[in-house]
Amino acid sequence: MNRRIAVVWLLATASQLAVLAGAFAEWSARARETDSARARLAVLHAQASERRTLLAASPRGPMLQGPPPGPLAPRVTGCLEAAGVAASALDSLSGEAESSLGGEVKRRRATLSLAPLTLPQMGAFLDAWRTRQAEWTPVAIDLAPISGERTRPGADLPLRAQLVLEVVYLDEKEPHP
Repeated sequence: MNRRIAVVWLLATASQLAVLAGAFAEWSARARETDSARARLAVLHAQASERRTLLAASPRGPMLQGPPPGPLAPRVTGCLEAAGVAASALDSLSGEAESSLGGEVKRRRATLSLAPLTLPQMGAFLDAWRTRQAEWTPVAIDLAPISGERTRPGADLPLRAQLVLEVVYLDEKEPHP
């Protein structure tokens, strides 16, 4: 009888060990899945942190989702017209150079030269620009009198205005996992 009890006890112990081994394998698989999920979450947190840092460093308003639509020249002439400034005041408009600020955040810059125009006309243009093209931020403005221009006493001096315009946008070509 002792032998039967020993065999039954051995079989019961073996079955308990099999159950424990299966439970351990299940626990181990879930632990690997959890570690993988934590690693993916850490990457997403790092990307979100990078975007928050870039946004916090930017003095601009909300970031565009995708590049600004259409060319800049018609926007400039529309604002000149809205400000009551002759279209001939558009002296030059240089290309829209694009650079990366990190990740999918891009910056596009353009240089605009207006001449001749007066200080009140410049103010009217900037007001029209702010209301119509808020996504393009003037980041540098250089005003200089136009030499050789004769003006009558009390009249506004003709100026040459050089503006550097900038837009920052999020250019997501492929969604992240």
